[in-house]
Amino acid sequence: MKKWLKLAKGAVLSMVLAVFSLLVVIFTGYYFFGSSIDESNKVAGMLVGVYTGGTPNLAAIGTALKVSPNIFILTHTYDMIVGAVALLFLMTIAQSVFHTFLPKFQLVYKAENKLHLADEADDIENFDPLFKRKTVPDLLKVLGLSVVIFAIGGGLSLLVPKPNDAIVAILVITTLGLLASLIKPINRIRGSFPLGMYLIIAFSLVVSSMANLSNMFQIEFLQLFLYVFMWFWLHDNSCGVGTYF
Repeated sequence: MKKWLKLAKGAVLSMVLAVFSLLVVIFTGYYFFGSSIDESNKVAGMLVGVYTGGTPNLAAIGTALKVSPNIFILTHTYDMIVGAVALLFLMTIAQSVFHTFLPKFQLVYKAENKLHLADEADDIENFDPLFKRKTVPDLLKVLGLSVVIFAIGGGLSLLVPKPNDAIVAILVITTLGLLASLIKPINRIRGSFPLGMYLIIAFSLVVSSMANLSNMFQIEFLQLFLYVFMWFWLHDNSCGVGTYF
């Protein structure tokens, strides 16, 4: 979070514009498709979460709003299908297409930043610490801390009437997790990130196993697909093009 403050000037402006664009597309899509989609208000919330934090945010919002497993997995599945097509486009002919009317981006490389970002990327995709005996004590520490934070969030949620209890629990857990990351001894615990990613994968597997994917091809879910399609191509691609080129 301290790094955000150093790099915040341009990043915050970009994020504000991106969120504004996101909300415009979400509200516009809700106006056109909301009446024909089950739990459309919750779908809109999950789509906001996908952009602001990807699958973990989508899952957190879906859980907080008590979205039905079928709607949750279909929303995510449609997002992945549309996203895969968009990604294929971006990785193949997009640069040539957009350079016909957009100027080429002039990138200034800084070796130290490039190396640092590479190290961080390696940590994100490296699950080896989960299988090393020497990291077991660290994993137990961070797991224990997670249980404590979960207990606090769960305890506070009991003080709130339903259906807002789940929302309070998730917000408290998220806030305490961010605050804990500012404590150096906790921030430096090895293996915490891959452990968290493993738990997210396990959660996603459990939720997806509850869905009926045959519904994905039924005509009544066409509006949901069109909503996701509109959101992705009008907002996500516009932001991606601006960043990529």
